Amino acid sequence: MSLLLWACSVASTLWIIATEANFRSQALVYTKELIIPGTLLWCLTVVVNILTTGLLVWRIWSVDRSNKRHGIQDSGSGQSTLTRVIRIIVESGLIYTVSAFISFVTYVTGNNTIYIITGVDIQTVGIAFNLIIIRASHLSKQQSSVSAFTLTDMDTGQTRFTASSVN
Repeated sequence: MSLLLWACSVASTLWIIATEANFRSQALVYTKELIIPGTLLWCLTVVVNILTTGLLVWRIWSVDRSNKRHGIQDSGSGQSTLTRVIRIIVESGLIYTVSAFISFVTYVTGNNTIYIITGVDIQTVGIAFNLIIIRASHLSKQQSSVSAFTLTDMDTGQTRFTASSVN
């Protein structure tokens, strides 16, 4: 589904490029020829971001849940490493999705602030990715200092194996 939506986004981008290439005057971003493909592009951008972030978080959450069900747990704080990874992904995904949604609403309403908002939107992409890198690096440093896990027998509830290391 995400791939299909992404392909539609590429098609609408090509539609916009072809339309702009055939302009005979110095038209602005918001002209009647660009209303439909521009609206489609911003709508698809928001939907693809929500869908892919949600699918990614769901997959990580299901692995974390499976780990807990099989007795594989992180020791240390109350949250597992995967739960913290989910939080990092959701926060970064929300930053760009909210920015894209604001761009979508601004474009649909025909407001001239679209020029400012899209400038901010471009910067937001880099911020979101850098936030993932920085927070994951910080999480990795926390993990490398103390890592431990426990395997618990599901039938008896007894601890079968515990491993820990301090780096």
